[in-house]
Amino acid sequence: METVRKGITDRKQLLRHLTGALFFLMILFRMAGTALGEEQSRELMVLPRQAHIVVSIGYETEMPDITLISPDGTAYSEAAGNVRVEHGENTAFYFLPDALAGQWLIRFDKKSNPTITADYAEYTPDLTIDSLVLKGVSGSQAEISFHTSYAKDVTYNYVVYAVLLDENRNVTGQKELDHGTARTGQEENRRISLSSLSSYENYYLELEVYLKEYGLETYDTRITDQNFGYVNEHQPEAIGGVKVEIDPAKLLFTMDWSDYKVSCDQYLAAFYTAASPDTPLSYQSVESGYNSVIFDLPSDVHAMTVELTYIRNGVASAPYRRQIDWEKGLILSIDTPENTNSAQAVITYETDAQRNAVISVNETSQQVVLTGSDSISIQLEEFSNEVNVRCALDDMTDVIYRKSIYSDRIAPVLRFYEKVDAISVEEDHFLLTGETEPGCKLTVNGVEYPLNEDGSFLADLSLEKDENVFSVISTDPAGNQSAQNVTIYHGDVPAAAAIAAGQNGDGDGMGYLPMFFTMLIGMSVVLTVIVTGVVLGKRRALIRGVMTVTTLRNVFLLVTGFLAAAAAFARLLAERARAAAESLAFIRAAQRSPQEAHLMLKEYENLNRIFFVLAAAAGICLVGSILFMVLNRVLKKRRNTPPNPGGSDRTKSKPGAGPDSSKGHRIPAGKRGKAKAENETKQVSADKQQARNSSASDVAGTGQPQSTASEIRVKTEPKAAPAEPKTVKTGVPAPETAKSVRTEAGASAQVSSGAGAAGPAQVSHGGNSAAPAQVSHGGKSAAPAQVSHGGKSATPAQVSHKSAATAPTSHGSAPAALAQSPSVSGAGSASENTNAAPTAPPAVFCPHCGKMIKKSKAMFCPFCGKSLRS
Repeated sequence: METVRKGITDRKQLLRHLTGALFFLMILFRMAGTALGEEQSRELMVLPRQAHIVVSIGYETEMPDITLISPDGTAYSEAAGNVRVEHGENTAFYFLPDALAGQWLIRFDKKSNPTITADYAEYTPDLTIDSLVLKGVSGSQAEISFHTSYAKDVTYNYVVYAVLLDENRNVTGQKELDHGTARTGQEENRRISLSSLSSYENYYLELEVYLKEYGLETYDTRITDQNFGYVNEHQPEAIGGVKVEIDPAKLLFTMDWSDYKVSCDQYLAAFYTAASPDTPLSYQSVESGYNSVIFDLPSDVHAMTVELTYIRNGVASAPYRRQIDWEKGLILSIDTPENTNSAQAVITYETDAQRNAVISVNETSQQVVLTGSDSISIQLEEFSNEVNVRCALDDMTDVIYRKSIYSDRIAPVLRFYEKVDAISVEEDHFLLTGETEPGCKLTVNGVEYPLNEDGSFLADLSLEKDENVFSVISTDPAGNQSAQNVTIYHGDVPAAAAIAAGQNGDGDGMGYLPMFFTMLIGMSVVLTVIVTGVVLGKRRALIRGVMTVTTLRNVFLLVTGFLAAAAAFARLLAERARAAAESLAFIRAAQRSPQEAHLMLKEYENLNRIFFVLAAAAGICLVGSILFMVLNRVLKKRRNTPPNPGGSDRTKSKPGAGPDSSKGHRIPAGKRGKAKAENETKQVSADKQQARNSSASDVAGTGQPQSTASEIRVKTEPKAAPAEPKTVKTGVPAPETAKSVRTEAGASAQVSSGAGAAGPAQVSHGGNSAAPAQVSHGGKSAAPAQVSHGGKSATPAQVSHKSAATAPTSHGSAPAALAQSPSVSGAGSASENTNAAPTAPPAVFCPHCGKMIKKSKAMFCPFCGKSLRS
């Protein structure tokens, strides 16, 4: 068993070793595969033909390993040294001259670079002139040597020129002397013929080489450092002469050889200055058949050398040269300005010798002789004049002085677009418009105003009070002037003058606008005073806060209405003014006077501004009236709110009010009518029941029915004056109060107030006497009073305040119980008794709030402000 166990253990260890070895081999193979996979190959390019190629390699961190493989399998790399490589910033260039046509591959190892880029392009190697030497000039030949270099040995082309240089070694003239081919990389010697050159002492030689390969061309040039002179023995003679005409005014000069022209291939003209005597400042080639040339003359040049040569059969002639100084010995000027109102032009001069001159004005010419220093006056034609003064410096040189003069002797036109003899305006400024000739200068009281291109002008003049006088002057370029005076009156324009001037004369009503607003303001003030007086007269018993707020509300509503009407009227006028400004009337007004047209536009602007102001004011007043209306309701609601039940009774009982009124309770306005009706119904029922009880009692005691007056308890304030009796209509129509109450002779009336007793009083209605009546105030008894209605006597009646008493009354012939109106309670119904004695005035109650009113003739309730007639 132990042997078996040992064998099993050995096998397990062997299996464990084999597994580890296999894992190690897998890691090695994996590493080898990874290492081999870092080098990659890609197709780089396919060339359709052989060419010079440069390949650029871009990288980020380090230079990768690059190998370029040609179609024939040749590998080019920097390590092999068979390719030129130039390194830049994160870039390497591989130059492949004469790269074979076909597919090229690139084999690379990126190393630590995440990516690399490869691109290619054709290039041309530089063909360079290494040296150019002029060995010498012998006779008509020059000997030179030169050397060139290229990427490989090739044959190239060359050309040799004779050139002229300026001071900056720029080529100003060139003539080909020789051309041919040569090999790169070796010294070349050539003898160049100079027989085609003209005689000249300052020639240079220039070598140009070029090579074209694979469709691309490269070239180079070089000029010898040495110059040389040459005299051509077969050179044609110089031209006979050249006339020069100098025009300092135009900075031009003309060379003319018409009188000395020759048969040649071409002409070569040039001129030199003192600053560059050996190098021409400018030159021109002129074809045969043309015999003059014009040069620009520098403004700072007053002396120069002109030169003219011609070329015949490829050989230049001897040059014609002449020095000219046109300011030496002669100073001449035309002093008259270009625009003048003079009829003559003045020419001043100074010369060191006698000189002939020709002066021409347009088509008229005259010859003069200039000597010394003097001046000449010449006649000018009207308007345009071309003045030329040709002065001869010598036989071949003329100086021409030119000037264009416009002689204008007519004053410019100056007219205004409106009448300026009587202008009256209310504004503090005036727009003066008119026209004059273009190019003139316009001044108003010495102040210059700009003109439009057509000569029209617009001057905004500031005005002072009363009369303003302006001097308007137009001056043309020639100096001619036209002047006019403009008088403008600034102030209130009279109505007649306004109508004459066309203001408010078209029936638009604008002249009445201030009167209209004044009328509105006056009406507002009058109506405000009337409304305020009515309110103060009828509502003086109101709480002052409610009265004031109500008055302000009404005033604001009234003012709002007037402002809205005024704004509507202003809007209407503004629209009419706008329509007028857009109609034909505006054009006619502008034709009559621009000021009138301006006023029409300004009128619309003012009306529009007035409309917005009035509309804003109306809106503000409307908001104010709404606020006062809300405040009025709040104050009324606060006044009608009942006090706290647990607090003190702040409402004082009113005389003649019912028991409920003494408690200080107020009934809301919405429920007053209903409460009034209920109280009246209850009071009628109580009165009927009391009448029945009194009648039954009288029948039981006496066996005769007796009239019984209902007991009335009224709390009155001490020393209160009795109110006037109120006439009450009963079943029988009664005459007027003044005629229906008569006091019989001998009957005395006693009235006691306080503690004193009053004597008997008899009151008769209808002419029959009645028993004496006693009226007691303050608790004292008075004599009995009898009241008769309808001619029958009635039993005495006593009326007592603060004590109960019965007052029998009689209606018709039979005694009956007193039919009393429902008594007054807190609801505020008025007591009305058809047969009651006129001892106290009946109370008047408001049908809206139910409050008792002391004055029976009042038209408005002093508490709620509503009408008592409704």
